[in-house]
Amino acid sequence: MQRLEVVRSSPDETGDAWVVVLAGGDGRRLEAVARSRYGHPRPKQYCDFGCGHTLLGTTIERARILVPDDRIVVVTTRTHRAFADECLAAYPHVRRVEQPSNLDTTPGILLPLLHVIERNPEARVVLMPSDHSVERDHEFVAVVRDALDSLRRHWYDVLLLGAPARDAEDGYGWILSFESKHEHWRRVADFREKPPCTDLPALIAEGAVRNTFVIVASASELVALIAQHAPEWFDALGAAPTPEIIEHAYATLPRSNFSSDVLEPSRYRLRVVPLGDVGWDDIGTPERLARASVSHPAAQMSMSMA
Repeated sequence: MQRLEVVRSSPDETGDAWVVVLAGGDGRRLEAVARSRYGHPRPKQYCDFGCGHTLLGTTIERARILVPDDRIVVVTTRTHRAFADECLAAYPHVRRVEQPSNLDTTPGILLPLLHVIERNPEARVVLMPSDHSVERDHEFVAVVRDALDSLRRHWYDVLLLGAPARDAEDGYGWILSFESKHEHWRRVADFREKPPCTDLPALIAEGAVRNTFVIVASASELVALIAQHAPEWFDALGAAPTPEIIEHAYATLPRSNFSSDVLEPSRYRLRVVPLGDVGWDDIGTPERLARASVSHPAAQMSMSMA
């Protein structure tokens, strides 16, 4: 994990593109490492593990390569407000949408999408989780930019970035796609969420790729999928929810997972964009954090002291 040299796109390149950074989760998978570093529990997205940026800050820097700060929306959760305030102080023009609580990813995606659509109904969006590591950020962004451009030029519903298998390591979600010689990007055939290690060699042999959960689509298309598959959330929040409406929805509605509740039943409308070998990883375990920190001496020292 290294500090990024930000080379921003020109407005003509990004047009109506926005980036939604997903930082509303509880981030507990690195709780022991975070407690060792900070002396108290701290969601992993708000942790600086010795590389000069928090995971959230690194994600924002990556988003800034694509779009201006005022077209970056970070979704956070009220219980983490102090951590979010601290991390986002360096980005005064980045927008923040705060959830009353964490009820999983469907409301955590719908709320910022409605914020975007209210300002630009024709917006294209990139959903970026805030706990990823990418070794070659500009190559990663080039793939995202190509996906955004393809949305403008072709009819694609939803594009989902898939990273090549690093090895038969468990703990990832996987995407299987239909073979095609005529289509630019393959259609999604199935999802496998954290299958057992014994299944991985066969999945990899079938061409499965790791699910990055980096999604490129029109904002309205994603909202339409939520309206179809999680209608209780769409109906409760409406087109431009007031604070009172948001509070009531979060107080009364059940949790909803965007992957299982929305993406899986919509798989026929999804296509896989091969990410290529850009050094992508999901920082979900201490081992992956250590692996991502290898290229950064300060981070290595931090990890050795943790």
